[in-house]
Amino acid sequence: VLMFFPKGMTANAAWDGTVAEDFAGGDGSEGSPIKIANAKQLAYFEKQVNGGENYEEKYIKLTADIDLGGREWTPIGSDTSFDGSFDGDGHTVSNFKINKPDTLYVGLFGYSGGLIMDLGVENAEVEGRSYVGGACGYNRAGTVTNCYSTGKVNGVYYYIGGICGLNKDGTIQNCSSAASVKGKSVVGGICGEAQFGAYAVYNKGAITAADNQCTLGGIVGNTSITVLHNVINQGTVTSTTAESAAGVVGKTTWGALYGCQNYGNVAVTSKYAGGIAGWVGNNTVANYCLNTGLVNNNGTRATGGIIGEAGDARVWTGMDIAGCVIGAAECVMVFAGPILSVTGNAVTQNVVKHAEAFKKFFNVLHVGEATLDWAMVAYDAVTYSMSLYDIFTEEDLKEINVNLNTKATAIDNDVKATIKSIQ
Repeated sequence: VLMFFPKGMTANAAWDGTVAEDFAGGDGSEGSPIKIANAKQLAYFEKQVNGGENYEEKYIKLTADIDLGGREWTPIGSDTSFDGSFDGDGHTVSNFKINKPDTLYVGLFGYSGGLIMDLGVENAEVEGRSYVGGACGYNRAGTVTNCYSTGKVNGVYYYIGGICGLNKDGTIQNCSSAASVKGKSVVGGICGEAQFGAYAVYNKGAITAADNQCTLGGIVGNTSITVLHNVINQGTVTSTTAESAAGVVGKTTWGALYGCQNYGNVAVTSKYAGGIAGWVGNNTVANYCLNTGLVNNNGTRATGGIIGEAGDARVWTGMDIAGCVIGAAECVMVFAGPILSVTGNAVTQNVVKHAEAFKKFFNVLHVGEATLDWAMVAYDAVTYSMSLYDIFTEEDLKEINVNLNTKATAIDNDVKATIKSIQ
């Protein structure tokens, strides 16, 4: 994951709330971008965009750090989509508030279909109704790259993210967030919802949502037809009531999860919960993912160290879940199908009393009939507290033991080496 850091230049004087009459220079061409040198000129830019100028095929560049002085900010593109290229050039926009709980498309940029790059959003307090993000509320087929955010992002309803609320047909890459993120549903550390791709992103902010149908994740709350590649979460994920929650993505359909790592704890009451994904739909693949966070689910359905539950296990094969490791701790189960396991307190608090539910799910996976291409490594603390005999049939256990003896050491070493390479 590539981390983006600001240039560290001294900011101009804090914004006094006034608006400039023009920019610092430039004609908007790629060779002569429009230059924004202070907060007054940034406010002028906001007025231009919201007045109907979308800056399509125009280039804008920050030339200094901008301090908005803790004042209320109107999102750039709240009425008109910004469709140009905005280059932060390694600078920051900091210390602003947006208090618009009845408004859609809320963030430093509200609605963007262009390019936002090389920009830090610092110490922002952002609140909106839906489509709320630190850098951008709604990214429609645009790109947000080399950006980061800190502060607080709150949404009254849906699509709430540390960088972007909703990423629809766009790309989020090389971005990070340390902002706390809270909403009703579809809440994530980087994006509330992502449709297309998120690459090389990192979150360490706390993620919170509470609705009986909510989805939340350390990176993305919900995805559809999306690739998550080389992503890391260190933030906690909490919910008192949820449908699906996880360290990386709460819920995904037709997804591809590659090199996803979670180190944050997941403490939820949810139907489905996992270290990497809570619920995954048909034809999702998860390769070389790592979870070392504690997954503690007080819900009544599936809980997994990597994946909580697969929507239709019949279409899964051994290659759909490959080389995934639960590193924290006590249990790694890798079958020809989803990796299903729990770690830490979740074992004693939930697995034992829900052993029957696990047994039914394993039967759906046809563990006893499958050829195990991967390894199962179970430490005593988990093996005996959850009692494998309460979950597997005698035939299942015989097959597991045979495969353990022949494959466990080689595969375990290979997986560990691969994860180390990814890290």
